[in-house]
Formats: sequence, C-alpha cells, structure tokens
Amino acid sequence: MADSGQVVTYLELEQRSNQLAHLFRSLGLNNGDHIAILLE
Repeated sequence: MADSGQVVTYLELEQRSNQLAHLFRSLGLNNGDHIAILLE
C-alpha cells in the first residue's frame, strides 16, 4: 500500500491496527463499541 509516498506493507498495517486495538482496550472500549477515526 502506498499513500503520499509512504509505502506500508500489509504486515505493517496489521501491526499498526493491532496497536490501536490494544490502545482502545486499555481505554475501556469493548467489542461492539463504535468509534470514529479521522485520517489525514
């Protein structure tokens, strides 16, 4: 995957999404909770 010249592999994307998932869990979010994420 590439965006704005930065290349990200699917493995890196999965690792980053897992980091977010762990962060959200630590903040008390659970399966089924809804959040919004703004990507710029």
